[in-house]
Amino acid sequence: MKNLVYLIFVGTILLIASCSSTPKEFSMEEFSTMDEREVTGEVFSPDLIIGTGIDGLDVVNGCLLLPYVNDYGYGAPFQFVDESSEVQTSQAGNFGGGPGELTCSFYAGKTEDGLRIYSFDFTKQQVIEFKSEKNRMDYEFSAEYRIRLSEDGYIQKVIRLANGKFVGMLWGGREQLFVLFDEELNEIKRFGEHPVPGMTGPLNDFNIFQGFLLTYGNTLLYCTKNFGYITRYDFSDDDEVIQSWKHHLSKPAVEADGGNMRIHGHENLDGFCGIATDGRYIYTTYSGVYTLAFREVDLYANVPRHILVFDWDGHLLSKCKVKEPSADLALSEDGKILYVYTYGEEEICITRYNTGDLL
Repeated sequence: MKNLVYLIFVGTILLIASCSSTPKEFSMEEFSTMDEREVTGEVFSPDLIIGTGIDGLDVVNGCLLLPYVNDYGYGAPFQFVDESSEVQTSQAGNFGGGPGELTCSFYAGKTEDGLRIYSFDFTKQQVIEFKSEKNRMDYEFSAEYRIRLSEDGYIQKVIRLANGKFVGMLWGGREQLFVLFDEELNEIKRFGEHPVPGMTGPLNDFNIFQGFLLTYGNTLLYCTKNFGYITRYDFSDDDEVIQSWKHHLSKPAVEADGGNMRIHGHENLDGFCGIATDGRYIYTTYSGVYTLAFREVDLYANVPRHILVFDWDGHLLSKCKVKEPSADLALSEDGKILYVYTYGEEEICITRYNTGDLL
């Protein structure tokens, strides 16, 4: 009898463990059948001149952070705009080829206290750290860490976790899409499913899976630009990775061939262009327009005109229609304001929405 009870107990534990490692997958009908509603926002800091080349908006200690990829004539890689006064207060970093300088820069996150911010230099394959010494908006170069992979691959984006480790997304790789790094950018392990299965070549072309990475605590959110795919990964203290859930908002119209993939542009629907979260709700901009629309309609045809809201467990809560093409997102620290990088009729701007209107 004791043996029977023991076997039942062990079997139950194994069943729970197997279920917890299997991500919940949502039905595509959840999106297609949901009613949409129009929402309006207001221009944030109307006199602010904003250029192209921004990647990964964020809010740091009461300031909207504008991270620029390259020097397009708009100054430093990081520019800060005070949320209250709507005035640009400071900037950080320099573009260039010297130590601590950036050539092709992608925002790589911040510490939880906001006193350190990070940038990934794609060209140098380095992460650059900037530290605030004197006050919360005065950032100076602090350190740089070179990517160290244990096998083939090239990193296209990096994002920091709350525990000080980093997650990198591979440009070219083998079976898995992501790399977990330690605090000094040494590879720990690889993980992550392909958004679209079937790529079996020895060196897969992961460029097709370009998308957006966001961390909250020790959780990674990832959504793709080419497909309506979004997922969540959680990290334990001993570096175990669990995929909690995943969504396909539309069926990918693609053809896999070894290490490459061909998109059927008149059938495949484009996906996401931005993501933000406060750990309760996940906000995204979503396209849902067929991939080749920009060639036949207009330049901005594929840029999202929807803001979607998910809960932390992946359930789609609302589908909101916006007037202007909208891309990157950032959320205020109290979760009440959503900032959206917007392609307006006359110029690029930041549009501000009350999140209460989106829920």
